[in-house]
Amino acid sequence: MQKWGVNEDSLPANSGVINRPNVSIPLQSALTIFLTLLGVIGVLTSITIYIIRNRKSLAEANKSLELKSSQLAEQSHRLELVLEGTALGIWDWNPKTSDVVFDERWCQMLGYELSEIAPNVESWSSRVHPDDIESCFSDITAHIEGRTERY
Repeated sequence: MQKWGVNEDSLPANSGVINRPNVSIPLQSALTIFLTLLGVIGVLTSITIYIIRNRKSLAEANKSLELKSSQLAEQSHRLELVLEGTALGIWDWNPKTSDVVFDERWCQMLGYELSEIAPNVESWSSRVHPDDIESCFSDITAHIEGRTERY
């Protein structure tokens, strides 16, 4: 129909085309489609392999993390038993972040409830005897500077 310049829409009603030309994809287009599909399959295969490998390493990392968490819980429990058995309290200060943690027993040893002591260095240093405060801070400084192994 295109050959004769006739539009299918202009044909009379109830008429049809007897010899409709075959619509074929040129070989070059078929090759392009095939190579594109092959590339997509390759990419999807690579992604699948990557996901499978990552799942395995994530599972191993998770198992290791669970083990470490269990060990940490055990050590924490042992420390708690030691502190209870010796009737000691603890405080912890991170000089880099200024975070301070006091445990309830430490506060009770000083005659306070945990809620009564603010979690800062001043809460500790204000309770150190005035004759000892200078040596305390010089010992802390020596440790922070690496001149002592422990404080």
